[in-house]
Amino acid sequence: MPANVPSIQFPCPCGHQFDEPVDRAGAAIQCPKCGRLNDVPTLSDLQSLSADGTLLLKPDAPRAERHRLAVANRHSNPHRTDAQGNEIDLRNTHDDLADIGAPPEADQIPLRQEDARPAKPKYDPLTGELIRPIKLATPAAGEDPRNIPVAKRALTYAAGDAAHVMNARRIFVAMLMPANFVVMVFVFLAYFVYELLFGLIGFYLFNVVGAMPTLFMVPLAFLLMAHYANTLEDNGPNSMDELPRPLRSMSPADDIFGPFASMFTALILCFLPAFLVFNNAPPQFKVITVVPLALGLFFFPAVFLTTTTSGTSYNLRPDRLTAVVRASGGHYLASLFAWALALPLFAFSLFGVYMIPIALREKHLWIYKFNMPAIHFPLLFLSIMVMHFACWHLGLIYRNHHEHFPWILQRHVSTRRQAEAAKAAEIRARRRRPNPVRKA
Repeated sequence: MPANVPSIQFPCPCGHQFDEPVDRAGAAIQCPKCGRLNDVPTLSDLQSLSADGTLLLKPDAPRAERHRLAVANRHSNPHRTDAQGNEIDLRNTHDDLADIGAPPEADQIPLRQEDARPAKPKYDPLTGELIRPIKLATPAAGEDPRNIPVAKRALTYAAGDAAHVMNARRIFVAMLMPANFVVMVFVFLAYFVYELLFGLIGFYLFNVVGAMPTLFMVPLAFLLMAHYANTLEDNGPNSMDELPRPLRSMSPADDIFGPFASMFTALILCFLPAFLVFNNAPPQFKVITVVPLALGLFFFPAVFLTTTTSGTSYNLRPDRLTAVVRASGGHYLASLFAWALALPLFAFSLFGVYMIPIALREKHLWIYKFNMPAIHFPLLFLSIMVMHFACWHLGLIYRNHHEHFPWILQRHVSTRRQAEAAKAAEIRARRRRPNPVRKA
């Protein structure tokens, strides 16, 4: 092998010395002395080989620095001087900066103009960064400010439709959005499929026993009432501004039984008195049913709002319900009109013309025309839209006025903290006022 060509020299465990060219690195070679098969190491592996050919697994650990603990203690010492008393922290203290830019006290002689101190620096209380003044460019004389170019906003999530606050008019537009419209179509299909599967059998069985033939719709009414109560809760306390998925996450307590109980309780409290009066009053006095019916319809939005969002039945006290009506103002009248239309349509969507007394139906046979598909299904979809609108609008009333409802067992707001915050704001405003110049 020429002298100028590098080679790999390594020992065999038996003591035989190999001298192989570089291109044999990584190959296997047999020892002519002991017959053992050896791997030719690479040039980088030579420094890890011992004199007997074994591989060194770990290099020697470096020796620890002397006085390392003393050096670390000096750098992390919280004091401004070292052990010998020498100054090691030359930063300004709070006392050094306390009087920079501060106005002179009443009993002090103000400094001359050439000796005036610079303005006191201000630091961000969270990050500690120095707050620097920003120079505002003003338009030149005679220049129209509208011609000054202004950069467009980089983020547009607060622009456009998202920047508008939801109100009663915008609910109609939001309900026609694809996600919300699909929810209403799903509810409409639930009506259709339920009537298709159980309509004929249920209608026949209840008709045989002499009950209202459409009472087979009660299980569907149970699920729909839970869904409408979820709509009120999502657009009220949760502020979602959209229709919830039917029965949401299918939680039996939170999404089905609890919301159903809220709406069912409101219906019973508001309309059971009118039902009892109508059934028990003599025929000549049945007209007085209008009074409890009108009162129940008037207070139904407040009762439904209370049972669904207040969290306790203690808020159903008549004076608290009246206060809810008073606090809602004109919005309550709009909600009352919506529910006056939504509740009859909801009853019609479930029980059809059979909710009308049979004597009245037999006297006016044209009432049965409402069972025709051309009339029944459009009214069914209209009832779905109006019910969703009424629940959504009632949720907006909660968001806009619930702080003024005299409900108990709600989120506690400490009056002491409010008073302290008002006093602190007054002190800050007083400090921002310029000091009056004392007359000589």
